[in-house]
Amino acid sequence: MQATLDPGDEVILPVPYWVTYPEAIKLAGALPKIIQTDKKNNYKVTPAQLKKVITEKTVLFVLNSPSNREVLHIHLKNSRPSQKSLRKQR
Repeated sequence: MQATLDPGDEVILPVPYWVTYPEAIKLAGALPKIIQTDKKNNYKVTPAQLKKVITEKTVLFVLNSPSNREVLHIHLKNSRPSQKSLRKQR
């Protein structure tokens, strides 16, 4: 994350997440935007939850498993069409 984030960037991080991710985001000078998920929804992020947290400063969406540190970073900063389409659904 250090190589892809700038100070002031925002990162969407759904719960549950690997324990070190919020601190890694903060270490890069970015702000973690935590999305609470739950068992009744199979820990899925809903469009409504995304609409609440995505802003012009959102540059990264982290998908991970808390029991496995492998992660998929969806980098929105260099993918403006995707970022705009997410925001358009607000």
